[in-house]
Amino acid sequence: MLDLKTLFRTEAGGRKYNEDNGKILRLGDNKGVLLIVCDGMGGMKAGEVASALAVATIEEWFSSDRLTPQVMSAPMEYLKHSIIGADTNIKNYTKTHPETEGMGTTAVLAWLLGEKVYVGWCGDSRAYRYNPLLGLERLSHDHSLVQSWVDAGQITEEQAFGHPQSNIITRSLGDPKGVAVPDAAEYILYNNDVYLLCSDGLCGTLRDSEIGQILSQHKDLSQCCEQLWRADEAAGWHDNVTTAMAQVLSGGAILSTVKQEGTKSQEMEILESHSVQKEKLKTVMKLLKSVIVLGVLLCAFIFAYLYFSQKKELKDAQKKELPQKKDSVYSADGTVVPSTQEKGSSVSDKGISTKSLLKKRTSESDLKPKPKPGGVITSSSPINDSANSADVAEAPSTQEKATTVNQGKDTESNLKIQKQASDSVDKKKQNIGQKNSPKNN
Repeated sequence: MLDLKTLFRTEAGGRKYNEDNGKILRLGDNKGVLLIVCDGMGGMKAGEVASALAVATIEEWFSSDRLTPQVMSAPMEYLKHSIIGADTNIKNYTKTHPETEGMGTTAVLAWLLGEKVYVGWCGDSRAYRYNPLLGLERLSHDHSLVQSWVDAGQITEEQAFGHPQSNIITRSLGDPKGVAVPDAAEYILYNNDVYLLCSDGLCGTLRDSEIGQILSQHKDLSQCCEQLWRADEAAGWHDNVTTAMAQVLSGGAILSTVKQEGTKSQEMEILESHSVQKEKLKTVMKLLKSVIVLGVLLCAFIFAYLYFSQKKELKDAQKKELPQKKDSVYSADGTVVPSTQEKGSSVSDKGISTKSLLKKRTSESDLKPKPKPGGVITSSSPINDSANSADVAEAPSTQEKATTVNQGKDTESNLKIQKQASDSVDKKKQNIGQKNSPKNN
C-alpha cells in the first residue's frame, strides 16, 4: 500500500484573475491517488469556468463506483477517456452559454497506483518526477508550437524557453476544431519519488534545471513547494501558478542503491533509445530523399543527352543522303526545277549563256545586206560594236560558221548581178550615141 504525502496550491500570481484549477483525489480501496492540474484560458471568468468544468468532470470519472475492475485493468486508456469527457462537457456548456464561447483549458493528470504511475495530458501543463538517485525527469511532452520546433530540430530547448510564441498550444480541451487528443505514458513508481504537476506559470518562468535544484535541496514537501513559489515570484512571474505534488514515502518500487546519482531510469533509457532511433530514421529518410532527387536529375540529364544526340545524328544523316533537296524547287507537273546555282553551273559548262547567244544572233542579223529602193542591194559595213565583241566570249559553233559562209556567197552573187546590169546600161548608152551622131562622108 502506497504511503504518500501530497500538497496542492494555486494562486493568481502575475494575473488579476486566477483561471487555473486543480485537485488531489485520494481514491481509497487501493485505487491510488490522482493529481490534477488545469490551466484555463479565454479571458475574464471564462478560463476559470473551463478549468473548473474539466476538474469536476475528471473527478466524476474517478468516483469509486466507476472504477470497476475492468477500468483498473487499463488505467492509461481510462485517463485519456476522462480527459476527452471533460472536453465534451466544456463544449456542451459553451453551446448553452454563448458568453463563454472561446474558453478552453489544458489538463495534466498523474494516477499513482501501486508500483506504477500513469500520466495523461493535453496542452502544455507539465508533469515532473524527481528522485535523489535519478534527478529531475520530465514525464509529459508539451503540445505547443515551440515544442514542435524543438522536435523538428529547428530550435533548441534553451531557445524555446521564454520564446515569444511559447504560449501558443496545439492541443487543448474545448477547442471547437475537433475532439481533444490527449497523450498518456506509464512509468515505474519508486520510493522517494517526488511528483510535481504544474501550469506554465511555473515551468514557463523557471527552467527545468532550476526546478530540479530546488527539489534536491529540500526533502520536506512543504519547503519544496514554498521555495518553488518564491523563486517563481522572484523571476517575475507573469501568469497564474498552480502545483500539485506527491512524495512517495513507501509502497513503491525499490530503486537499487548501487545506482549513482544521475543514472537514468529504465523508462528514460527506453525513451532515449526510441528518440535516438527516431533521429536515425529521420536521417535515413533525408538521405533517401536526397538520393531520389539526384536519381531523378541524373535520369533527366541522360534522357536529354540521348534525345539531342539522336536528333543531331538524324539531321546529319539527312544532309548526307539528300544534299540537293534543300535547294530544289518543284514545278506544277511534279518535275524538279534546278536551283539558281545549278542553272549557273549548267550555262558555264556550255561555254556561253543564253543571253549572250541571243545578243549575237541579233547582231548578225543586223550585218545582213538589206535591199534599197530601185532594186540595188547594198551591204552595210560591219561595225565593231563593243557590246557584240563583249558578248562573244568564244569562237562560233559549226552551225554559225556555215551561216556566215552562205551569207558571203549571197553578197558575192549580188555584186556580180549589179556589175552585169551596169555593163548592160553602158552598152545601151554607147549604141544610142552611135546612132545619133552624123555619118562621115
